[in-house]
Amino acid sequence: MLNHPKHFPSRVSVPQESVKQFAVLARRLFRILAFAKYHHRQLFDEFEEEGHLLERFVKLAKKYDLIPEKSLEIPEKQQ
Repeated sequence: MLNHPKHFPSRVSVPQESVKQFAVLARRLFRILAFAKYHHRQLFDEFEEEGHLLERFVKLAKKYDLIPEKSLEIPEKQQ
């Protein structure tokens, strides 16, 4: 999607009508991260300890209001 000339014809600027595509991409990425955290917790925690990817992503999503805050919660897996 980021390479699609219809949404992002330039590497220098983003047309106003394409800004909404960032929210779509953010939701997709968060679903991947949430899946990894929920289903592969030990591996995810090891990775997160090193890179803090989810932590940084949540800050970015909140700062630019890409995803509603209530949607950024990942439930704990029941043992």
